[in-house]
Amino acid sequence: EKITTQRKMTDARNRLAKEAPKFRGAWSPSLANPTPQGFVPIVRNRYEKPKPAPKAAPAAPAAAPPPKQEEKPKEQIEMPKDSLMNILDRMNDFRSFITKDGTCKDKYGKIIGYINVGEWNVGSPDMEFWGSLDEGDLILDKDEKKIGELDQGHATIKNEVGNTICEFDNAGECKGNAGTYIGKFIGFTYRQMKIVALYLLIVDPGMYDEIDG
Repeated sequence: EKITTQRKMTDARNRLAKEAPKFRGAWSPSLANPTPQGFVPIVRNRYEKPKPAPKAAPAAPAAAPPPKQEEKPKEQIEMPKDSLMNILDRMNDFRSFITKDGTCKDKYGKIIGYINVGEWNVGSPDMEFWGSLDEGDLILDKDEKKIGELDQGHATIKNEVGNTICEFDNAGECKGNAGTYIGKFIGFTYRQMKIVALYLLIVDPGMYDEIDG
């Protein structure tokens, strides 16, 4: 009986083995044959040439500097007819003038100083104090230092050490220390000696200076 049971088990295993499908790998009759895929190799250079760098745009030319404008020559004004005194230089050319209120202007009409008639002090074009004439006819600078002296009796102007630097006649002509002609004050009278003294020593000292004038 034991032998009969073992035989049955052996027959059953054999039958199952016959009925099991044989191994055919991953392929099955129910699957279509795989379609072969084509292969096209892509050829690349081993070393690709570097791309050239983009060219820089040419620099814009530097703008030319604006042309230098030439200064227009100053236009000389006509000698005023209503001034207190018109002043000529050593060549008898129009140099400057003094208005009735004491404003001093050059031949271009530019203010070069102020003379305060009656108070006998002098100011710059910016109204800064420049100097004065005291009661003793001494001419002082802004620091009250003596720079000259007026001698009304002789119609002369002296420097700080007493040397005559300018002498007037009744026509308003003035001569320097060496007797040379240095200019003329048109409209001058001896009563205006204080004005011309302040003008020559403080406002326009270059006029009496025989080198710079």
